[in-house]
Amino acid sequence: MADERIFFERDGVFIHTAPAGSEESHDSLLEGRLMLYRNSDGVFVNWTPHVADAPLRPQTSADHNDWDIVTTVGYHPRFQRDDESVTLHGRRPSRSKSSPAADQYKIHFDVQQLKSFRRSNPSLGWSHLIFILRDETTLPALHFHKGGSKALLQELSHHITVKRSVRDQRLFLVVDHDAAALEKSFNELQMFGDDPVTDILSRFSRPYSTTLGGFSFVTNLIRDAFDPTRARPKEVATIPVKKQTEAPMPGVVGFSAKEEPGFEVITCAEPSARPTDVSRSSPLSSTQWSQCFDRDGRVVDPVQVKKLIFRGGVADDIRQEAWKFLLEYYPWTSTAKSRVDIRKAKTEDYFRMKLQWKSISADQENKFSSFKEKKHLVEKDVTRTDRCHPFYEGEDNPNVQYLFDILMTYCMHNFDLGYVQGMSDLLSPIFFVMQDEVDAFWCFVGFMNHVHENFAMNQEGIKRQLSEVASLLQFLSPDFNHYLESSSADNMYFCFRWLLIVFKREFNFPDIMRLWEVVWTGLPCKNFHLLICVGILESQQETIMRQRLDFTEILKHVNELAFRINVEDSLNKAEAIFLQIQRCALIPACIAETLGLEHNEAQQDDSPPSSPDVS
Repeated sequence: MADERIFFERDGVFIHTAPAGSEESHDSLLEGRLMLYRNSDGVFVNWTPHVADAPLRPQTSADHNDWDIVTTVGYHPRFQRDDESVTLHGRRPSRSKSSPAADQYKIHFDVQQLKSFRRSNPSLGWSHLIFILRDETTLPALHFHKGGSKALLQELSHHITVKRSVRDQRLFLVVDHDAAALEKSFNELQMFGDDPVTDILSRFSRPYSTTLGGFSFVTNLIRDAFDPTRARPKEVATIPVKKQTEAPMPGVVGFSAKEEPGFEVITCAEPSARPTDVSRSSPLSSTQWSQCFDRDGRVVDPVQVKKLIFRGGVADDIRQEAWKFLLEYYPWTSTAKSRVDIRKAKTEDYFRMKLQWKSISADQENKFSSFKEKKHLVEKDVTRTDRCHPFYEGEDNPNVQYLFDILMTYCMHNFDLGYVQGMSDLLSPIFFVMQDEVDAFWCFVGFMNHVHENFAMNQEGIKRQLSEVASLLQFLSPDFNHYLESSSADNMYFCFRWLLIVFKREFNFPDIMRLWEVVWTGLPCKNFHLLICVGILESQQETIMRQRLDFTEILKHVNELAFRINVEDSLNKAEAIFLQIQRCALIPACIAETLGLEHNEAQQDDSPPSSPDVS
């Protein structure tokens, strides 16, 4: 067909037709061609056998040299391996018309029918995939003897959204994208005033792809038959672990988590008890700050300074200077003299970029539609950003003009990203602290270097963070996670505003400045702000569950939390959550990756891991 497009096509994809435990002495190998393609009706996965007669079987013992990779009890690891590819020394089947015996194994389905899939550990043999459809049909395992499973999943990820299961690292769950629910979340969270359609929403609403690492929206679909922990919500983190006592055999038809050769399922207990003795300290004072520098003006111990800031933030009178280090305007190793040179160079760079957009004439602007659109968007947003704050209130406030100039100059600094709604919220407190156009610009650049993915066109940064919050909540509070799932609220859309602008609209200026400077230290782990999310959600768990709030009501409830959250309590709880996870004997791989922790399959002794010293 003229409108058909093939995304993936591969021969050498086999179905093993003899199930585990059957009376067959050998696996029957049925080779076929696997395709992922699109036509006018949708996107489809199709596997068609090549064989002419019965499924291809291993040779008898007399001819066993041709099939030395397969035996009656397993397989010999006599193959040439390149990544996930296996060279099988066997007889190539015919590609004539398939027989009725082979036809029963034909696979054809719309990718929108896919509920989940399981991927084998390719290090244990050739890679195989098992697809499970929404009607609970489990399709035969597809074995990639010549490689290609990674390429298929990469192409498939452009058409569906998937999330790796926290409980089973080989299980991937297909996630529904509910555009209506997302739009409702924007409206309820009052992200951008009364605009019916916003720039950021248009980015989020378009079709998107995701990687298998979980860069996606989260809808928890652990109803899958492969998840043996479904009936035990208090047991979490099912992890596949390679057995060392026997040679693994690739998966077969009728595969289940417990039956998968080469794996055993182990389940860790609940996370350890959460510490209750976490506390905050006083802000870093000007006296302490001055003692952090040597005679050349170089910070003597940047790590210790960050620990002090993490523990208590910084005092108002040194915040302007401290933020320049936290936001990488000044290197921690710079001297007082080098900082003078740095600021001079950055001042020249800033005004050079500012002149670029300032010099665009009205006639040029009329012929430069993308620039004109961005300029209009910036104008509209800065006139409604923090206008109730004394620093920005009133008509013809010059500080509002500074916001406009800085954001327009950022469009020149980052052409690809430009300006996206929400950026003005991030700039506003920074300019309030710096009260200097150049300093505020470069500190804003430093902040954006960390959060630019939040505003990217593919929205992978936000998708990943929503997924990670859901995984953390599933691990720490399975009962609450189950309630959100039953309320169709486990997409975590109500966290969108928190993540997009890093809690900017949830706290007043003093509190958000304190929260940001703590997060900017990078302590005690990666993505500490996600633990803040989890802590706030857990603080609302009793209310949400007791009142049986549904998705819309949760959105409204979260929106009404703004300016009612205690920042010090939130930071304490987030740190306690970190310590709780760190001391867990078995940390799921996805949680460990999110927080930058070591993935421990087992503790060597009963002592808890040591905590980073942030005292």
